[in-house]
Amino acid sequence: MGMMTEGKGSAKMFVLAITGGVASGKSLFTRLFAQITGDATKCFDCDQVVHALLDDETILEGVKNIFGQAVISHEGKLDRKALRERVFNSEADRIALQDLLHPRVLRQVEAFIASSASQDESLDYVMIEVPLLYEVDFSLQRDTDVVVATSAEVQLKRLREDRGLSDEVIEQILKAQLPIEDKISRAHQVIWNDGSEAELIEQAHLLKAWIDKKVGE
Repeated sequence: MGMMTEGKGSAKMFVLAITGGVASGKSLFTRLFAQITGDATKCFDCDQVVHALLDDETILEGVKNIFGQAVISHEGKLDRKALRERVFNSEADRIALQDLLHPRVLRQVEAFIASSASQDESLDYVMIEVPLLYEVDFSLQRDTDVVVATSAEVQLKRLREDRGLSDEVIEQILKAQLPIEDKISRAHQVIWNDGSEAELIEQAHLLKAWIDKKVGE
């Protein structure tokens, strides 16, 4: 797994894969870590790339070939709600969509890491946010896996109250992801996010200290 990429300067560039359950606070933790490290960190969000890819004409054609017109609106655009219902209700459909999207996402991640290493001599940390790191066997070369986790009670509360999702939709989402216990068992570092933002910031500092010690060994 380890890569410890040589950056443009003499320092090592440490690549972290950030994953966890839905509504666990992955993006918040990534943002807080970036805040405390400033220009020494660059971040990549795989979810944002997936969202953009689904607007790409080539990808849209691939989606139509797999799912047919049922997921295409009258205006010829992707009906994201219809697609979401298909992939949540069928494992075969979910795998088909993942097979279409994730090789392209991985190529973009690899290009981002290579570009960062060659262009930015002040860069120490690269954080790749990959929600489905283990579900799709995302073959990203990285130095460590960080799982952001929360209790089931807090997760459900966030999904219901913060995102306004129904219990039916929540159940579909959770069924499509590995149980958080499985992700924790595969992690090198676990960030527990049941508490305050201040507690999350403290864990970000601890993670930074752990990385810096590891790089210095």
